[in-house]
Amino acid sequence: MSRHPVLREVLRSQPGPLAGGVAAGLAWQIAVAAVPILLGVVVDRAIVDGDTVAVWWGAAALFGVGVVTAAADAARHWCETTAQARTTVVLWDRISATALRADGPHRDRWPASEVVARSTADMEAVATAAGSVSWIVAQAAIIPVVLTALVVIDPVLALVAVLAAVVAVSAMWWGSVAWKRHSEQTSSALAAYVADAHAVLSGFVAIRGAGADDGVLRGIERRSEAVRDRYTRAGRWWLFFTPVLEVCSGITVIALLWVGGERVVDGGLGVGEVVAAIGLAVVLVEPMGSVGYGIVALRSAVVSGGRLAELGDPGEPEDAVGPTPPLGDGLVAVDLMVRHPERVLPILDGLDHHFAPGRPTLVVGPVGSGKTTLTELLAGDREPTRGEVRLGDRPLRDLSPDERRRTVLRLGPEPFLLAATLAENLRLGAPAAPDADLLTALRLARADDLLAALPDGLDTVLADRGVSLSGGERQRIALARAVLARPAVLILDGATGGLEPVREHALLGGLSEAWRSGVLVVVSANPLLRGRFPDVLALDAPVWHGAAVTP
Repeated sequence: MSRHPVLREVLRSQPGPLAGGVAAGLAWQIAVAAVPILLGVVVDRAIVDGDTVAVWWGAAALFGVGVVTAAADAARHWCETTAQARTTVVLWDRISATALRADGPHRDRWPASEVVARSTADMEAVATAAGSVSWIVAQAAIIPVVLTALVVIDPVLALVAVLAAVVAVSAMWWGSVAWKRHSEQTSSALAAYVADAHAVLSGFVAIRGAGADDGVLRGIERRSEAVRDRYTRAGRWWLFFTPVLEVCSGITVIALLWVGGERVVDGGLGVGEVVAAIGLAVVLVEPMGSVGYGIVALRSAVVSGGRLAELGDPGEPEDAVGPTPPLGDGLVAVDLMVRHPERVLPILDGLDHHFAPGRPTLVVGPVGSGKTTLTELLAGDREPTRGEVRLGDRPLRDLSPDERRRTVLRLGPEPFLLAATLAENLRLGAPAAPDADLLTALRLARADDLLAALPDGLDTVLADRGVSLSGGERQRIALARAVLARPAVLILDGATGGLEPVREHALLGGLSEAWRSGVLVVVSANPLLRGRFPDVLALDAPVWHGAAVTP
């Protein structure tokens, strides 16, 4: 794997803006470097020699240089803005792809709050660096051009400028090393604060209900104080570092004035040549300063990119319409046992069960008996402590994440809807499905009455991700989407709990008929369903053993 995979991926994704930014930056730098040379010529010919025509030619040339400078600067900023915007899109795509392809252990390691924390400050740092890369390259490329021009004017003055440049580069490198340390500490503090804040926003109801408001707020305040402290320290250091660079520039000008003045007195140089040399030296400081700042930004981006890379590599996407692994004789749970570090007894222990095609299974049991844990195991979202789940003749863990997604679909009690039309929400799992298939899926999910009540039918926009709909309506839309996807294994973990018992009974009856050749697993507390299912798996909380029950 690349040492800096995130930065490499970002830069490779946008060759156009980067190349355009380099070209525009070089044009801008060349135009700026031409100004002191033109001024030197005008000084020698117009002021020293008294050639008034040279003044007009010089003014026209400077005007042309100004036009080029303005156009190049506008193009450079456009390329930088485009690069930053594309970088943000690439990073969001990467994080989204990683989350969608991640397995259960990965999601346990990187909860949503941590992902959100790293997706704010770190993404901004990488995007800023990506936008400035082309400018840094252009600035670095102009340095030898300016130095060559100085050598042509006078080697002695060029030597003075080079010595000053060495001092400035040393100061910038020292500053970039120190800034990397500040960046790491600040990013860590900010990520911890954002993670805690996200957790509070996600669970504020439970926090208030437990009467833990004051304690949680004190913890958040401590995190915010740590962030303020890190930013304050970084700011104080930057206030010290910036004048150092300005002093380097001032020393360069003073040294050139002194040496150049001596050369003019000795007759070795003209006044205009000294003016041009000083102007070029000042121009030289700008790219060197920009390169120094760029190194600082790149170091921050390396730190942030490394933190983003820790979230996981999305890998190469497989063919979304590739072959589905054979279902065989269905899902088989073999001696499943799951332990939790905070529990004395295992959540599940010694569970064996055959989830056969065409024989829908109802999973029942009291709270804490491991129903959701079992569905996570069957979907491949969690690894058992002991035992395995097999799909046909293959262990489920041997399937790639893409193969599992094509084969197994697990719906929980909280359906996910986009702020898009009903049709767009339904087609998430079947992009090419015609409207007729959408209507069929809605009827099977008992959502045809919902469709009739929507003002624009399938084209109705579900604003705010469907918050105006009831929980049962959102669940039926999610079920219709699952019907369109047609997975070989459909697992409903409380995905029908928001429906009225009679509607739920009828809906699951229709799904049982539709999944005659597939595996259907349902977790529900509806007592009416026991007589509907030929296979009932009862999980017993006190003993944590699974047993098949004949209804």
